[in-house]
Amino acid sequence: MDDGRRLGFLVARRTAVVLILGGSLSLSACRVGELSDAREAYRSGDRAGAEKLYLSLLEDAPSSPLIRIELAHLYAEAGALDRAFRMLSRIGPVREPSWIDALAATLGRLGGAYLEQGKNETAARCFARAIALWPGSADLFDALGRAEFRRGHHRQAIGPFLTSIALAPENDGAYFYLGLIDQISPTLDDTLASHHEALEERPTDAALSYRVGVLHEVRWRWRHEPADRRAALDAFEHVSAERPDFANPWFHRYALLGAVDDPAAPTFFERYRALRKLQGLRAPSANLADILLLPMRVGNSEGGLEQIPPTDQS
Repeated sequence: MDDGRRLGFLVARRTAVVLILGGSLSLSACRVGELSDAREAYRSGDRAGAEKLYLSLLEDAPSSPLIRIELAHLYAEAGALDRAFRMLSRIGPVREPSWIDALAATLGRLGGAYLEQGKNETAARCFARAIALWPGSADLFDALGRAEFRRGHHRQAIGPFLTSIALAPENDGAYFYLGLIDQISPTLDDTLASHHEALEERPTDAALSYRVGVLHEVRWRWRHEPADRRAALDAFEHVSAERPDFANPWFHRYALLGAVDDPAAPTFFERYRALRKLQGLRAPSANLADILLLPMRVGNSEGGLEQIPPTDQS
């Protein structure tokens, strides 16, 4: 299974595309039954019949995100990716949580399909807009990083991969692609150098220290230089001291120590598991969110989509 198909599956699996049954659809009562008929036609494999019903409903409720999301999902399943993209691009700001989930999942799946076809620029746009709606999805950040990598935009790929690791430190795929960047261009070294310079001015910046630790860990995994391993451990120890409720540094320290059979490694992993369990019982603090959602602003705060023609120049 190639990257595009796998990523589309992962994003859809995390939260399957939702066919919302409630909410205000701006449909007349007599047409609600037609919505059920459209869904039934789609489930039975009658895509042409379903499309005809959805388009008729759209004439009655042109601003309904529900109908546009479901119709875009139908187009994407049929391989009509550009039609799906245009349908989603006409959705205005979305505030209903279930619609946000459905829109983000559909955008993620559409981006994976574009990636599979090699249309990497449009794939990146889909993933970026999905991230604006689902900023806590490691899969989406990973997908955006891969799209940028395929475009040859190595510097732009590093940020999404780092965020993916911050959200899911077990993500070996992000480490692999960061390692490839390290092998084929000086971009990772340049990024690490600029981060070290910034850290001299902001020594208590835990998010920046975390990035430095991850980048040194990437270099150690590929180059096996003890200096990188020591620098990574130092950075993660610093993050733990600044933000003791942040679990990730303990996982990284476990991985770095476990690779050389250090007897402390299992203790670090237990600490990581305990903190993750604790974090699952309460909402993250503002400071913790600052670390997890590393600075990367895409889209607008309400998840609106500007009009972008579904063309690809990559």
